[in-house]
Amino acid sequence: MMDDSQSRYRHPGIGFELAIPDGATVVSELPPVLRLGPEGEGGFAPTLAVTAQTLDPDLGLDRWVDASLPERAAWLAGARELDREPMHTRAGPSVRTLAHHFAGPHAVTLEQWWTMVSSRGWAVSAVCASADYDRVADTFRSTAESFCPDSTQSR
Repeated sequence: MMDDSQSRYRHPGIGFELAIPDGATVVSELPPVLRLGPEGEGGFAPTLAVTAQTLDPDLGLDRWVDASLPERAAWLAGARELDREPMHTRAGPSVRTLAHHFAGPHAVTLEQWWTMVSSRGWAVSAVCASADYDRVADTFRSTAESFCPDSTQSR
């Protein structure tokens, strides 16, 4: 869903687009990282990244997410999964996860939307200081749910 405060971001190299709030800035093209708002607690700005990987199409969405979570927990020391829900986004069937961890002295919230389109797995990952999550949660959700890989543009 888009409103008047959103525009489109398209990444031609990887092949996807999504709705972003006005004022969002591209921090990196590879991997695609967008800054979605001003710095919050401790100078930490809310950001969103999109990653893609080739997967065995027989793996299935839930098994891919299950297999990825231990890697995420190792990468983000002490990460705790707070929520997980199946959902349907513009890209198709998806899984949303919400996790919390500490980055130095800061509490950080990581919200991810996982989807598979044929043999490609996509993760839209949004992160912010936990104290700022209530302020940016709706932006994270609307941006992630608007994610659309090129191969699903006609959906």
